[in-house]
This record gives sequence, structure tokens and C-alpha cells, in this order.
Amino acid sequence: MADPVFAPTAPSPIPADLSYDVADVTATYIVRVASWPTDEKTVARSLKSVTGLSGDVGTFSRKSVTTLFALSPATWLITTEESDIANALLALPEDQAATTDVSGGHVFFDVSGDHAHFKLNKGAILDFSVSAFPVGTLKQTAIHHMPTVIARTSDDAFVVSTLRSFGDELQSWLKRR
Repeated sequence: MADPVFAPTAPSPIPADLSYDVADVTATYIVRVASWPTDEKTVARSLKSVTGLSGDVGTFSRKSVTTLFALSPATWLITTEESDIANALLALPEDQAATTDVSGGHVFFDVSGDHAHFKLNKGAILDFSVSAFPVGTLKQTAIHHMPTVIARTSDDAFVVSTLRSFGDELQSWLKRR
């Protein structure tokens, strides 16, 4: 077996005092929509009609108080403060999609500031450079053992989501400097 070759050690670019903010995000209604493979385009059009939002897999879009996360082919997570939108989503035809009210199942945090990406990079093995993770995209990953969705909202801001059962732990980790 060959001897391993190690790259030269570079000084850490992580500042000693990370400067970023963490805030809870209110998501009154959260609906998960999963279309049947043959109806993906029809359901995507319905989502756009109901929410005014659309997106390709791995993207998110926001309009007023509604956000659409395009998690995977034929699977979306929509948050909104509008009961009419949530009810319209839950009323999508069962022969086209499975819709589930998961309002009690997820938590969301805004993580923003000059060093937000450094903090997130301590837990998630992702390239957080703007070129690799542009504004308007999302990544599904894990921070430690917690399943996490991270969406980039601006050059120095992210929305981070996990299941509610991990919410306190994720919030504690995010706030720990």
C-alpha cells in the first residue's frame, strides 16, 4: 500500500470571533407536497397558481409571507402565514399529489452576518462560497446528526431548517460561538 500524501497545512481562514446572528423564523403553516411522477408538471403549475412561486429542484423562492423549497424531484415544502394558501395546497387532488400539513414538524432559523457561512461550515460539509452555493439555492445535509435544509437568501444570510425534535439542539448549536 502506498504512503498517504498530505497537502500542506494552510492557516485557518476562520476568524477567532465569529460575527453572525440567529433568529427564529415564524412558519404558521407548513405543507409538504409530493406529486406522483406522472403528475409533477401539473402539480408544479398548481403550486405556482396557488402560491405565485415556482422553482427547480435545489432552489427556493419567496414572495411576501410564503416560501417554496423545491427539495427533490416532485417534492416541495411550502411555508406560509396565509391560511387560504395552506388550505388550497392541502386541497390539491389526491390523484396528483400527496399533501401533508407538517406545521408542527419543522423549525426554521435565519442565520445572517459576515461570518454566517463559517459557522454553518463548522457543522455541514458543504462549499458555502457564493459561486458553489448561489443565492436562491438550497442544500440538504446534516449538521452533526440533524437532518437539515439550508437555503441561501443573500450573500451573507441563510434559512436553516430541521425537524422540530432537533430544533432546540440546532438552535443551541447555532448560537454557540
